Amino acid sequence: MIENIYMQSPIWMQNIFVTAAGLQLHLQRKGGKYRQYLNLIKDNQTQTLDSMESIQLRSLKQIISHSFNSVPFYQEWSRNNCVTVADINSIKDISILPVIEKEDIRQNPDCYCSSHMLNKSGNFNLYTSGTTGKPLVVSCDKESRRCHFAYWERFIGWFGVGSNSWRATFCGRVVVPQGQNKPPYWRYDPVQRNVLFSSYHLSKDNMPFYVKKLRQIEPSYLDGYPSSLAFIANYMLNHKEPPIKNLKAVFTSAETLLPYQREVIMQAFQVPVADQYGCTEMAVFISQCDHGSYHVNSDYSLLEVLNENGEPSSPGEWGEAICTVFVNKTMPLIRYRVGDLLRAPEPSFCPCGLPFPVTKEIIGRKDETIQTPDGRRIGRLDPVFKGLENIIETQLVQTGVNVLLVRLVPSTNYSASDKHKLLQALKVRIGNDMIIQFELLNEIPRDANGKFRFIISKINE
Repeated sequence: MIENIYMQSPIWMQNIFVTAAGLQLHLQRKGGKYRQYLNLIKDNQTQTLDSMESIQLRSLKQIISHSFNSVPFYQEWSRNNCVTVADINSIKDISILPVIEKEDIRQNPDCYCSSHMLNKSGNFNLYTSGTTGKPLVVSCDKESRRCHFAYWERFIGWFGVGSNSWRATFCGRVVVPQGQNKPPYWRYDPVQRNVLFSSYHLSKDNMPFYVKKLRQIEPSYLDGYPSSLAFIANYMLNHKEPPIKNLKAVFTSAETLLPYQREVIMQAFQVPVADQYGCTEMAVFISQCDHGSYHVNSDYSLLEVLNENGEPSSPGEWGEAICTVFVNKTMPLIRYRVGDLLRAPEPSFCPCGLPFPVTKEIIGRKDETIQTPDGRRIGRLDPVFKGLENIIETQLVQTGVNVLLVRLVPSTNYSASDKHKLLQALKVRIGNDMIIQFELLNEIPRDANGKFRFIISKINE
């Protein structure tokens, strides 16, 4: 209802809506003890390697104690296996606990939530579909969310910017109606000092408006999908546009930052490009420093990397991410299988001096893109599935220039209403020129190597 009102409102009123939402998010994210969390974790980045290991072990014991005392799944498991927090004396001892799967959480989310925290005033749900289009509800409380955002501010602080810096974002939120065919293709959130640009209106014809606006607002940093930022960068290079004044950094997330994308973004904007990797479940946070190293923020969570036999991968070897949440006290997932692949971290010898270990490569998010008939490339479509809890799994297959096949594994409660919501959400992002077909399946086939691909583009193969 609110979304429909927003889309039908004049632009000046849409800016009021965006400002009001920004105020709500600002209070949710940066009220309470936010500054205390930020000061504490800033102090962590100055610690020695040995001190960071002690901090991580202390955080691990605290979250296990909290879970054994108040989370139904872990309460039952600890009783049945006669394990207490006293049995956790080193990081390696985490291996005695079971690995938990997304499907377990999806089927019974409350079982993985703290009974002490779940019904607190002000708690809320976050929705994620990850890279598989498989909806998952994440319960959270305000203080945990504030702690989470303190880590983001620590990261961007490595590049000389902070929460008071103006930014321009190019992400998955639909802030401009799909049918709008003239500027402005952006909306204002002055509370968070953010100008939100539509990633769904990026086209060759619209690029002059985007670049002109960036020059006008002179943001301190850009934040968004690599595919969106690379599109703008390519235009600037092809038209010999000079860099944006006063820009200090470009931050990318949500998609895999491909080497050619990094190169064109750096060439066009002439500032550092820093990638970061995380998830809505708050299970892992990996961020690049100004020397380009991917640092695993070891005070944020515990990352294990396991090989195909379920054993720890050697440093630098491939494996699957298994994560233990430190930040979210309402849903403290322990040994949670994220579903992404990366190289096992190694001790940091980076010139930046940060005490956090380094991973050489993350390959879990190699999204492809959907190309619309008018030439736009849409690189991230999993947000359309957030909140659609009656869809178990999805896959998007572009079978023709103007044909998109949506493969679905429905739950027993799936209905025409779910299909309609999904169809409308897709049209908002890709327009009305594509034929959208639906195929209901019992399961979605995997590739020969067993990997699931969320987006398959037949026209790019």
